[in-house]
Amino acid sequence: MPDFYRQALHNSPQHQKARIVFQQGSYSPEFLPATSLCSLRVYSPVQRCWRPRFCLPPEKRAATLIRENANTIIEGCSQAIDRNPQFARIDLPRTARIDHLPGVLEQLANRLEIPNLNDKHEMESAWDHGKMRRQQGYSVLMIVEEARILYSVIAETLHANLLDMDISSIIPDLMQISDSLNVILAESLRSFLSGAKMAA
Repeated sequence: MPDFYRQALHNSPQHQKARIVFQQGSYSPEFLPATSLCSLRVYSPVQRCWRPRFCLPPEKRAATLIRENANTIIEGCSQAIDRNPQFARIDLPRTARIDHLPGVLEQLANRLEIPNLNDKHEMESAWDHGKMRRQQGYSVLMIVEEARILYSVIAETLHANLLDMDISSIIPDLMQISDSLNVILAESLRSFLSGAKMAA
């Protein structure tokens, strides 16, 4: 087995239980989760027999990982917000702090798959979010901070699944996520600030 695959399997959280044992010049799987490796049988003309060959599963893009790990991302955001003193002065139930996140994550995944997507519903949701945050007593800095937390948790989630990803797509996908969050954040802030002008 090439050193790269051996090191990848050794380091990956998903593959901690996958162990390949070298026996008489061939690799014998002691435990191979279905999601860890795919196996092929290749004919060896030297040994005149079919031998197993193992490969890593197909690489994933960020959109797929965001959808697969949506609950983990939402929970990570909730915990980060709970630890942040900026949000402590606003007495809100947990659901009120995170109920917008499933929609935002789906919008981000859609934008990753269709970069020039013009989603009217997305902008309406962002506008409503800014309006709601003003009614709940948030400040501009708090809205910006919750967007930063979301990006940070997404980046950490992608890093945790790095070995499952298409390496060439990581930087472009992170840039697209950042750009998309900035678009959503800008619309929320416009709504928030327009409410301030009306109140004045």
